[in-house]
Amino acid sequence: MKGWVRGHRRLTRLAVFTLLAAAVDMVLVTPTLPARLDTAPLTVKQIEHRVTQGTVEVMALQCDLALNHGTGVAIGRDRILTNRHVVGQPRDVDLAADIAPVVRPRGMHASAGTDLAVVDVDAVPVTPLPLAPDDPEPGERVWMAGYPHDGPGGTSKGLVVQPAHVLDFVDGRPMGQPGDVLRIDATARAGMSGGPVLDAAGRVVGLLFGVQTTTGDSVVLPVSLLRTTLSVPMVAPPRC
Repeated sequence: MKGWVRGHRRLTRLAVFTLLAAAVDMVLVTPTLPARLDTAPLTVKQIEHRVTQGTVEVMALQCDLALNHGTGVAIGRDRILTNRHVVGQPRDVDLAADIAPVVRPRGMHASAGTDLAVVDVDAVPVTPLPLAPDDPEPGERVWMAGYPHDGPGGTSKGLVVQPAHVLDFVDGRPMGQPGDVLRIDATARAGMSGGPVLDAAGRVVGLLFGVQTTTGDSVVLPVSLLRTTLSVPMVAPPRC
């Protein structure tokens, strides 16, 4: 009888140990934070430095001799993203960075359905910025950047980096975009089209393409739409 009791107690202890081990194992395999949050935030100076190192001013002389001013962001050693409406129907395109000489692209491609263009260069004059793995969430703090041209006579005031917060996602089809677009609570100025929107880790979560006239909020092509658009063939914009 005593042997049976000792055996029963041993089995009970073993069962309790097994349950505790399983509980510990469940804790150990609990999913980590989403990839977009599983990074250390950068300081304001680090964000500004990264933006300065990774953006260019885009100047596109059109066939009618109008001059389009915009912004571009490097996402590779030979690729810069900007808006299709910035490139337009170009006669010539110049890319100017704060840290490098002006360069001319060797090729350009534009999306048929999204306000996105890719400018190819032999060697990008800036440091590429990484694309974020996911879209930001409403309420998340972000940074937008660009080269405004709203000074006297349309002159540039240099690169501007401005904090903002994500408001929400809205249907982009009324704006000519094939999917949802992002709204942020800051007003982009003329010349900032094509500028990057960065998360707290300094990764590109979107590309500025316009401002809602009724609210003054900027509208942004989210990184999910950028990735989708970049995964399909583009065509060369019409030339003179």
